Amino acid sequence: MFVDKLLSLLLYPLGLSLLLGFLGLLLCALRYRKFGFAVVTSSLVWLTLWSLPPVADAVSRTLEGKAVKLALDLVPRADVILVFGGVMRPPRSDYPYADLSAAADRVWHAARLYHAGKAPMVMLSGGRNDWQPDWPSQAQTMALFLADLGVPLEAMVLEEHSRSTYENGIYSAELMQERGFTSALLITSALHIPRSEALFRATGVNFVSVATDFEVGDGATALLSWMPSAQALQRSTSAVHEWIGIAVYRWRGWI
Repeated sequence: MFVDKLLSLLLYPLGLSLLLGFLGLLLCALRYRKFGFAVVTSSLVWLTLWSLPPVADAVSRTLEGKAVKLALDLVPRADVILVFGGVMRPPRSDYPYADLSAAADRVWHAARLYHAGKAPMVMLSGGRNDWQPDWPSQAQTMALFLADLGVPLEAMVLEEHSRSTYENGIYSAELMQERGFTSALLITSALHIPRSEALFRATGVNFVSVATDFEVGDGATALLSWMPSAQALQRSTSAVHEWIGIAVYRWRGWI
């Protein structure tokens, strides 16, 4: 798993740009200056391209476009609300509260659905990294936040072993079977919907996707919306991450 993540980092826009940049500098140092300069230039162009908001919107839309926007009254009832982790950083020893990421909309929406009576239970799926064995799991962290949002602890089921989307799906499906849950509302980010849906269909679980955390808007026409930005680079990277994940899952026969 560590090797997979390392290879993914090298394929992300920033990682590949840095790799090309170092390669270009090495070629220049070896006196292949014209070729080295061309490689360095290409690395800068590549990084700039993925940092453009229109490019970030376009590549994100290829995934988010597959997610359905469901109003609360259109969401059906189910046995359990299932939330995939990776949405917040656990509390630290010097600060007792979780740090929320943009994807924390998943947990907000889970609380919203629970209070609307869409399911009597909430299953939280997410473990901890091997290099952070003393940290609370993602499931525990989300549970603390859900409790602050008024969801009782007795209404939560924690799956604390998964460390990837694949394990989220497999372990959650197994836990659903153990608990006798036959239907689920799968809550995850819109960008994450295609991979999550494909994985859950492969497990045979009866589910309805409830997407949240939509990042692509209608598109702005102001000049500044065409300027490169770190936010656009992050969104591009997230989309590339999902496409890599889909390709790897298909190659391994998981979806």
